[in-house]
Amino acid sequence: MSLFASKGLHFAFIEGMIPIFVKRLGRGLVAGAIATVPMSATMQLMHRWPWPERDSLPPHQITKRITAKLGIKKHLNHEQLTALTIANHFGFGGAMGGLYALFAPCIIAPPVVKGLVWGSLVWALSYLGWLPVAHILPPATEHSKRRNFLMIVAHLVWGVSTALLAESGQKDK
Repeated sequence: MSLFASKGLHFAFIEGMIPIFVKRLGRGLVAGAIATVPMSATMQLMHRWPWPERDSLPPHQITKRITAKLGIKKHLNHEQLTALTIANHFGFGGAMGGLYALFAPCIIAPPVVKGLVWGSLVWALSYLGWLPVAHILPPATEHSKRRNFLMIVAHLVWGVSTALLAESGQKDK
């Protein structure tokens, strides 16, 4: 007997949607995490070329500031902080990929277009939104044009990669 039927409710349509929801979410989580690889490569390349930047990349800055706020940074060595930075970056990429996969079927556009829009939204909501509000990073309006260009391009690479991976050969059943 199903959960809904055991309560005297007969919502077969809801029960039928749960596997589709879980499948989409899982596909998006994996796609977003995998898409963090080309994003990170783009960030590393642009960070060093044509002239190196002095400041560390935002994922490292974010992890340093969050661990400092939590009072655990002083207990982490360089390797541990680097490992935590990587885990945070891939985890956030996966989480945002999961959200993409839930909303993408509602939008009628090619995956590349949806990915460009989603990558832009993730950048804007992060660097103009929750990061400054949480006092983790200053808003993007206070970053250099070069840093903003680097991060926007990296998020576009991530968004398109996420969309193509999440929507490749998918058919919800």
